[in-house]
Amino acid sequence: MLFLCRGPNGDFSVVKASSKDEAIELLDEIGNAEGSPVTPINDNLMVHFVLTDDGDFELQEWADRHESCQNRADRRSVLDRLFGAR
Repeated sequence: MLFLCRGPNGDFSVVKASSKDEAIELLDEIGNAEGSPVTPINDNLMVHFVLTDDGDFELQEWADRHESCQNRADRRSVLDRLFGAR
């Protein structure tokens, strides 16, 4: 199952885990996920990265089932649908 964790500064992480507890444990490897909302992603999710000239990956676009990648609407509204308004 995929989980989405939203930090207090607006950053977010997506992690695949078998449970919410396992997701929090995995997220703790990069930062403290305790106290941050960790929500299962039950809808479709698409994330597209591009390879930069430096050989790094860069996020190009992402969308949920309510939005196509061609629609560049406010991404915060997508997060709000996943987490509920903050």
